[in-house]
Amino acid sequence: MNLLDIVKPDYLCIFHEPCEREEIINRLGMLLTNCGVVEQAYIDAVLAREAEFPTGLELGEIHVAIPHADSAAVKSPAIALGVAKRGVPFRSMAEPEKEIAVHLVILLATQRSEMQLQALEKTMDFVQDPKRLKSLLEAADEGELYTRFVEYLVLEEQ
Repeated sequence: MNLLDIVKPDYLCIFHEPCEREEIINRLGMLLTNCGVVEQAYIDAVLAREAEFPTGLELGEIHVAIPHADSAAVKSPAIALGVAKRGVPFRSMAEPEKEIAVHLVILLATQRSEMQLQALEKTMDFVQDPKRLKSLLEAADEGELYTRFVEYLVLEEQ
């Protein structure tokens, strides 16, 4: 699976104002819904899964969340990326009772479990580079965010 194939400019959003976990998942999910790649049921499935199995990852200075769910409501695979400039509280995957301020939210929408596993593995590899995360966080707008994200994905595929 090539992540470049499932990231589109319309799937990215920068959140300048403080927001909650549910809001950012809903808004990223709506980007995918409006583009016709998922149905509302997918967003509901992600919210339900996140409540039970948190996806916040503490990665040095910039924390990441990778919400996802198995769902028949995914019409075609996609990744939505949200940058929360002020951080958004997510529960930690390692310590579910602990909330962490997440700045990058990567919403994975895949059709099959094996595809989800591949996307998760590639995403986990992607988020291990602190300089890359900082660069994404510093993007001024969605166009710049998309350009930087794609450049890093191209490097990752080489």
